[in-house]
Amino acid sequence: MTHGATELLLVRHGESVSSRTGTVGGPAGCEGLTATGREQVRRLAHRLREDHARHPVDALYTSPLRRARESARIVSAALGLPPVTEPGLREADCGTGDGRPWPEVVAAFGGTPVLSPDRPLAPGGESWGAYLARVEAAVDRLLDRHAGQRVLVVGHGETITAVSQLLLDLPPAVRAHTSFTSGPACLTHWARRPLPWPPPGDRLGWTLLCHNDVSHLN
Repeated sequence: MTHGATELLLVRHGESVSSRTGTVGGPAGCEGLTATGREQVRRLAHRLREDHARHPVDALYTSPLRRARESARIVSAALGLPPVTEPGLREADCGTGDGRPWPEVVAAFGGTPVLSPDRPLAPGGESWGAYLARVEAAVDRLLDRHAGQRVLVVGHGETITAVSQLLLDLPPAVRAHTSFTSGPACLTHWARRPLPWPPPGDRLGWTLLCHNDVSHLN
C-alpha cells in the first residue's frame, strides 16, 4: 500500500439490532441501530466535534450498510461534513447467510470460520481473503484521494480488523490466532508519520495512536 502522509480515524457503528438479535446483518438482514446504539454514537459525535474544532476532519466516509449509514448521519450533523458512501467498506458479504441466525450459519459452515480465510461463510459469500483485498482497494482510494488530510471512516468491527491487518502487513491467516477488539461506537486512530528511530524524519510509517477507545461512553 502506498499513501501520502495522512490520518485515518476509524469508527465502528453503534449497537445494532442485528447484534442484539444475533443475526447476520448484511444488506438484507441489517435493521439499523438500537436506541442504545444511537445514544452511543451521539456521545462519540460530541467527542469528535470537540476534536474537529482543534484538528479538522477533511472527509467523512461510510459503509453502505444501514447501521453504519445511520451512525454516519449522526456524526455528519456534529461535524458539518457530508457522509460519502463507499461500497468497498461494507462488511464481508455473507451470501445466503444474510439475515439468518449466526449459530445456524456457523453450524452449516461445518467448522470455525476464522480458521478458513479462503472459504466464504455461506454460498454466494465472500472469503476473508477476498474481503481484505476489497478493503485494501477501498482504503487505498481514500488515502490517495486525501493525501495529507484527516479522513474519518464509519464502518464495522471487521473494517477496523481489516485495516489493522493491512497496515501491519499481516497475512489473512493471522485472524485465526489474533483479534482486534472493537466495541460499538469505538474510535481507532492511525497516523502516517516519520518513524521514531534514527535518522529521524527519514522514513514514514503507520503509527497506531489509539484503538477501541470508548472513553466517551463512560
